[in-house]
Amino acid sequence: NKDGLTVLIACTHVDDTLVVGVAEEIKWFKESVGKRFGYTEQKGLKKHLGVWYELKRDENGEPYLEANMRDSIEGIIRTWETYKGSKAKEYDTPGTPGKSTEKNLGRAIEPTMYRKIVGKIMYVVTKLLPEGANEARELTRQFGNPGEEHWKELERYVGYLTKNRNDLKQIYRQPKELRVMSQVD
Repeated sequence: NKDGLTVLIACTHVDDTLVVGVAEEIKWFKESVGKRFGYTEQKGLKKHLGVWYELKRDENGEPYLEANMRDSIEGIIRTWETYKGSKAKEYDTPGTPGKSTEKNLGRAIEPTMYRKIVGKIMYVVTKLLPEGANEARELTRQFGNPGEEHWKELERYVGYLTKNRNDLKQIYRQPKELRVMSQVD
């Protein structure tokens, strides 16, 4: 605004927009966009870039956002099951503990399908599943020439998603203080 204060932030990717700010500025923004393009509005934050959000309250009445990607996770599982013709065995962890895959020196096994499934996993990891980041990194190292060992590790990851599909979520709470936080692999 004229005082140099931020009054509106619009995060847009393709056809998905999240708008936050001062009520009158949000109203102005929506009217302006509506005149030019038209849009479908969801009241409150419900879904943005494939992540579903639900506003909840804890036992103390404090509000928090719960984020999940059930649609994407179900899509990964369905893609696996359709491709393999069977269900993945369920696992407690997304990767074999302590294991780092070796480079495949033989013929690549279905690299296009491998990349398709791992790519979907990577998107879920970036939005919701930081505990799966290291194994996703391991899987991506084999994009060029996936072998039997890599497919077994991919099956383990899909098995982890299968077992935990209803419990994979992220909780966002209003911070009590603001400070820089990061996660680095």
